Order: sequence, then C-alpha cells, then structure tokens
Amino acid sequence: MNLLTPKEAGAYLKVSTNTLATWRHKKQGPRFMRTGRVIKYTREDLDAYLRNNTVETKGGKTSSLKRRQDEAKQRNRKNNAVKFGPFPVCRGGRERKRKGERK
Repeated sequence: MNLLTPKEAGAYLKVSTNTLATWRHKKQGPRFMRTGRVIKYTREDLDAYLRNNTVETKGGKTSSLKRRQDEAKQRNRKNNAVKFGPFPVCRGGRERKRKGERK
C-alpha cells in the first residue's frame, strides 16, 4: 500500500492542499485515512476517485441547452445596445467607444 501525504496527493490530482482539506471537511473528494492528526491517501483511492468522476461526452457536439444559452446571450447583447448613428449607445446613456478610438 503506497501512502501519500496531502501535498503529494494534491500534486497527483493537480489540486491544492487547501482544496483537499475543503473536500475532507465537506465529506467529498477521495477517501483518506486519519491517524490522530496525520492524513494519508492511497494511490488506489486517488485512482478510484478519478475513475468515478470521469464524465463521458458525446464527441464535441453542442448540447441543445448550451446552444439555447448562447442564443439567449446574443439576444441580450442586441437588446442592451440601442444604435444611434454609427455609435452604439448603452441603455444607461453612456456611449461605447469604437476599437482604437480615444476619449
């Protein structure tokens, strides 16, 4: 059994020791052993944690929810800017500067 300190376990999982401490407090994250105040992790438990938290994707297809969220963002951008001549003006009355334009 290969025992790792929280610092070593954090390096293995690529998270900080503070994140591991937060996970322990919230009863989340990988399994650990405590002997008094000493915290240890096994490599097998860390590997099991990574395996159990792997998310399967559909090969890069955009989900309909994501597409709807993107469309809503575009609509909100159009609704929040009212055009007056060549300069778009925000609803607050403040003019937007064009790229490269000075005050």
